[in-house]
Amino acid sequence: MPSGDAEWLVTDPQGAFAMGTASGIRTRRYHGFYNGIAGRSQTAYLVDLEFECQGVSLWPHLYLSPQGPLQNPEPENIGIRPIFQDSPSGPSWTWTLQSGQLTFRVVPMQPAGISVRWEWATTTQSVALLKVRGFWAMRDLHGLGGVAWSWKSLDLQGTCQGTLASLGDTKEGFCLFQGNWEWSDDPLWYENFYYSEEVERGYSGQENLYSAGFLQIHLKSGESCSWVNSLDPGVFDLCQGAQVDLRPRSRLFDFILQSPAGVVAGFPWFGEWGRDTFVTLPGIAAAWVELEAASGEFKNSVPWIGELMERWGGWIKSVGSLPNVLEQEGKAQWDSCDATLWWCHALAALWSYTLVFPKFYPLFRLEFKPLLEAAIQSIRTGRHPFLRVLDSGLIEVTGAAKNGHTTWMDARINAQAVTPRLGLLPEINALWFQALVLNDIWGQQGFTFDIASLGKRVLACREDSRPNFVFMHSIPLAPSFVLSSLGWEGGEVLESDLTLLGDLFWTPVGLRTLSPQNPSYRPRYKGHPTERDAAYHQGPVWPWLGGQFMVACDRLSRTRSSKHAGAMAVAPAVLRAKTLPPTVLKQMPILGHISELFDSLPPFVARGAPAQAWSLACFEEAQARRRWSVDQKMSEVLAQDKARGSIG
Repeated sequence: MPSGDAEWLVTDPQGAFAMGTASGIRTRRYHGFYNGIAGRSQTAYLVDLEFECQGVSLWPHLYLSPQGPLQNPEPENIGIRPIFQDSPSGPSWTWTLQSGQLTFRVVPMQPAGISVRWEWATTTQSVALLKVRGFWAMRDLHGLGGVAWSWKSLDLQGTCQGTLASLGDTKEGFCLFQGNWEWSDDPLWYENFYYSEEVERGYSGQENLYSAGFLQIHLKSGESCSWVNSLDPGVFDLCQGAQVDLRPRSRLFDFILQSPAGVVAGFPWFGEWGRDTFVTLPGIAAAWVELEAASGEFKNSVPWIGELMERWGGWIKSVGSLPNVLEQEGKAQWDSCDATLWWCHALAALWSYTLVFPKFYPLFRLEFKPLLEAAIQSIRTGRHPFLRVLDSGLIEVTGAAKNGHTTWMDARINAQAVTPRLGLLPEINALWFQALVLNDIWGQQGFTFDIASLGKRVLACREDSRPNFVFMHSIPLAPSFVLSSLGWEGGEVLESDLTLLGDLFWTPVGLRTLSPQNPSYRPRYKGHPTERDAAYHQGPVWPWLGGQFMVACDRLSRTRSSKHAGAMAVAPAVLRAKTLPPTVLKQMPILGHISELFDSLPPFVARGAPAQAWSLACFEEAQARRRWSVDQKMSEVLAQDKARGSIG
């Protein structure tokens, strides 16, 4: 990917983010220096800046004119190109000017807020004069077109030094300025900002933005000036003098929300989604647990995990199922047949971590067994609106599930599911089997169902043209893993299924969503919204499935018997599926992140959201489970139960 097209991302734990390109040109409506995520504040606040130093315009924009897209600054200034760097502390751009170097940074603050910062360095006594104009759109995150806003200086209480300004009328954003600066009123509308990515995706790509005035900033060598943005002015006193944390950290932490605990499904346009949260949580927890394991104190991860599980688990008690999407003002979408089962999946994954790290969440079983039982009962009793237990013990997705768009393959066109999925689905029954097994392990009274018979029935649930049967082998208490651990048939099915997955679905970036042999196969995700929705799950690769495939491949390498030694030759993908190739990782739109999906043919172009939580989390989880030998610990627990006679 050309370096100028690469994107960067900075987040804060209260649900704000900044995002843009290495070149500085905003190519999406979502690019900006302070935005609220979907479902929480969901507003585009400080979306753009214009600044110059020593009279030289430095920050570029793209405008649409009768001649087509035109770049600003003027061509004679474009030769002053910055050096771009992305790092754990945020992106930076450094310009070398005649009298010194100017560095511009975007920095996440603690406990919240995002700062833009200018630093001046010179070997002379020259003072840099900056002129900075901000564009506060004050519009819906998904919309276009700014509004006129007003500048209101406020008295700031506490020990924080600086000037606080409130901007906007119907919506407010707050900013704290620190440094030697002066404000000048100079209201202007800038017309026809142009966003090429929006046009590429079939949307309108123009908007007008308003600026109420500009700052003049004076910087001596070694000095800096910062502009901290937040929705809560109360955090300014707390973040005053805070040092940027330069330690390496997982990019999964970009998706973490606080107050209340939550997970962003993806940037820039996703908010909090039920299934995404609990597919992602095991990966986030793995990264966090490993970070805290050195000290043996899990004082940050455990409270956050507990709050998150309780927050969503409360709906199981009150409603009997989990919402699919959380919206603003407490509203929610309830069209998910599997969010409850993915919540149970997160329980199984977190429980398996406690086997490796005994000090991690010692009260986990006691806290969450009642909620697990409630989730199972809601399905057994028909309280869950989209799931029904059959006499065979399997569960089916019923016709009440709005034309079958309630699984993760949920694209719709004109309210009709593109990929209708009803009946006995492999991942739904694998997740159901896992919930039952975990509940009985926690009950410590033996198994309350015929585990061998149900496990074999689940393994018989197939969608040969789709890759969803990978979950029958990849989730923590997957049927093939449990049966193999107990000495029953399971490994043979695992091997044959992985051979099929490797032959038809595997790519270097994950698994295809439809077999190329299917006449509905569409390998590329591009075009206007209807074209993209028609292709969404009809062939493009989803990398989160690649993480699941990695876990299943690891299990095959451990459980294969010598009599199947030659089978690996027919599935070379199984041997290669250890991690994403470095060459692929370097081509991701955002350094350290993995996109939502990819075309399923070379060169596997990244598509969709450039930072998707479960894409990254499933690979992190797969690698952590390998490093920690989690399967061995779980097998030991199952073997102990069998030895005690609790498993017949």
